[in-house]
Amino acid sequence: MTDKEKKVVFTLVGVMVVILLIVLCVKAFGNGGESKQNVANSNKISTNTGAENNEKYSTELNDGTKLNTSEDLQNTKTYKTVEISGIQVTTDPNGNSSIIANLKNTGNAKFVAESVSMTLLGENNTVIRKLDVAIPELEAGQTKQLNHMVTGSIANIKDFKIEAK
Repeated sequence: MTDKEKKVVFTLVGVMVVILLIVLCVKAFGNGGESKQNVANSNKISTNTGAENNEKYSTELNDGTKLNTSEDLQNTKTYKTVEISGIQVTTDPNGNSSIIANLKNTGNAKFVAESVSMTLLGENNTVIRKLDVAIPELEAGQTKQLNHMVTGSIANIKDFKIEAK
């Protein structure tokens, strides 16, 4: 093989490698051929039929997150002058849970921040777990959000109660 033939072969191999790299990059960083409409629709929250999930008070979303559906949990609770409402309990596929709720001071005076005991209840009010939760300072009439992270799945709780420590 002459030097000229070697140059042609190496040039062709180089061009083919560059084309291969471009194709791999487009495939890896692109949307995989889905249309924009399909990508947008994949962000919608949808639930499984429940056949795979035998927990009574939760449903599993398609991404594996468990969402609590207990009606008892949705009832507004009160601790001193603080109303606790809009409670949402979820557990991600890794088993980490979060409790989110609205806190509103219904009193006429400032509520001083306080650490309280939150008891998570299951069927027949059996205690599932006790948590130390911080209720932040709230001015009269003020609303804030409670965000509490928990290691482990608590998505299947029926209810909870709040008490002083």
